[in-house]
Amino acid sequence: MKTFAVLFNPMDGNHLENFWPITKMIPRLFLRFLGNHRGAFKTQVMRSKRGKEIFGYFLPSPPNGVLTHDAVKAAAECAEKLRTDVLGICSGDGISYEKAQALSKQLDLAITDGDTFTAWAVFESLYRTVKQKNIDLSHSILAVIGADSTVGSLSAQKFAESTARIWLYGGQIQKLTLLRDRILQRNPSCAVLIESGLGRILKESDVIINIVDKEGVLFSTDELKENAIVCDVSLKGDLSERIGRQKDVTLIKGNLIRLPFTTNFSEKLGLPDNIVYACIAEAMLLAFEEKIVNYSLEEDINIDKLEEIANIAARHGFEVCVP
Repeated sequence: MKTFAVLFNPMDGNHLENFWPITKMIPRLFLRFLGNHRGAFKTQVMRSKRGKEIFGYFLPSPPNGVLTHDAVKAAAECAEKLRTDVLGICSGDGISYEKAQALSKQLDLAITDGDTFTAWAVFESLYRTVKQKNIDLSHSILAVIGADSTVGSLSAQKFAESTARIWLYGGQIQKLTLLRDRILQRNPSCAVLIESGLGRILKESDVIINIVDKEGVLFSTDELKENAIVCDVSLKGDLSERIGRQKDVTLIKGNLIRLPFTTNFSEKLGLPDNIVYACIAEAMLLAFEEKIVNYSLEEDINIDKLEEIANIAARHGFEVCVP
């Protein structure tokens, strides 16, 4: 039976207490000074649609901490001691691909950050939502906020196959330029523009994908186009709280996966029963599939990999959550 571990960065002290009840006795001010991975929360044995069985561990880090290489190393060493096969990293901070790959070889442990399955979840949830609303993407403007990230890049490339115009927004201009050229090479009929400000993007975009995962909201909901659809992929909840007040804007979470079995950890993650984030689901899928490789641990993931992870998910009964 294959096993997995997940390094999960809780959003706040309440989140942390779900995994480590003992932290209720520690003043919130001192939680950030806790060492990494004081304990591991063990899941129950889970059976996929194909009859494969796995179990795993959650390795929560102190809340609101930056995911450093040392934190990843500590998690990997802990996962190795627990004899797990795959370590999934679920955090919006990102990691160094080179250092994580080196660490994987050193410890003989597969590491993945879930970007591939997250990107597929974005595409599937948003595409089906657009279809439900009878929106023609070929006449729509789509914007990707955080297009210089791996998930943003994969999402933009996938939607370029059916969207008339894409706006790319992010802080790394060189990456955005390379992404624009790649999209145009593969889909020359798609207009791809790099924008340095959010004003025009928000006012004119019919569909917005938000990959940015930082505290605070990058934009105000009253700036959004009427009847716009916003797909939020961040792990924070503040964007949903803000957009929820604007009735003519549709907000969907683009990184949630429904599992084909009952879990003992979804509630601890602050999610509905049997729901997990796609970054966690990817580690689980690799264990079910017995595909012990650094699946998403590369900066330039081939877009065809989205179809592969989608097929693996279908085989084991994992479904993208769609409103």
